[in-house]
Amino acid sequence: VAAYGLCMVTIAAWDYSAAFGIDWQSVGAMEAGKVLAGQAWRCLTALTLHVDLGHLMSNLVFGTLFGLIAGRIYGGGAAWLAIVLGGGPGNLANACLREPTHWSIGSSTAVFSALGLIVYDAIHSGWSERETIIRRWSPLVGGLVLFAFTGLGSERTDVVAHATGLGAGLMLGWIM
Repeated sequence: VAAYGLCMVTIAAWDYSAAFGIDWQSVGAMEAGKVLAGQAWRCLTALTLHVDLGHLMSNLVFGTLFGLIAGRIYGGGAAWLAIVLGGGPGNLANACLREPTHWSIGSSTAVFSALGLIVYDAIHSGWSERETIIRRWSPLVGGLVLFAFTGLGSERTDVVAHATGLGAGLMLGWIM
């Protein structure tokens, strides 16, 4: 969790100050057309960039919370690797679903991947034949409510990226 926070804050400081003479957002943002043309690294670099301090803080708060919970379930190293691995394919799926000019940044795709890991574990663990259908799928409903609470926002919110991150996390939870 500390490494996540330190990485996000450090890169934000570099981005805001144009450190090393780099326009961080132009070289690292997930631009759908560029990703599909072969610049796949943008699916990961976009996870480290944020529009403003509010965007950064939101991703830090929820990323820390969901990352900590996922770490308790899967172990810290495995969880954080899965969170990043979910964020990248989540951004790739977002690029495939959007027009070539679509542009997005932020670690929220990875944050929702963490939520997907947690939801999958809650669905999978403790399952028994005697459970009712409502009890069996209530973690998914809870996850979708959290998604609605944290993943839907202003017109600038990339809801598709959030949804693809959640889906990637659910799939990674199934794999793990």
